[in-house]
Amino acid sequence: MLKNLLDYLIQKLKINFLCLYKQKSEYFVLVCKSNIDSINTKNFINRVNIIIEGKGGGNATFAKSISYHKDKLIILQQEWLKCL
Repeated sequence: MLKNLLDYLIQKLKINFLCLYKQKSEYFVLVCKSNIDSINTKNFINRVNIIIEGKGGGNATFAKSISYHKDKLIILQQEWLKCL
């Protein structure tokens, strides 16, 4: 079922970034549509939990997903899909 969901997102919604993320015993699909901002790794380490939990704070108020690009962590506008 998860594979079918990912296929649907990629084909139908024209997603340009997709990542499966596991937090504790739950899985999340990070669905990203456009690049908004980037922050360096040091700042990211302090914000990652806020970003993942979606509580907001700083750049995390409008960004909850993560992509790696060389030495930068790019924060992308996205939606969360919670997968059991």
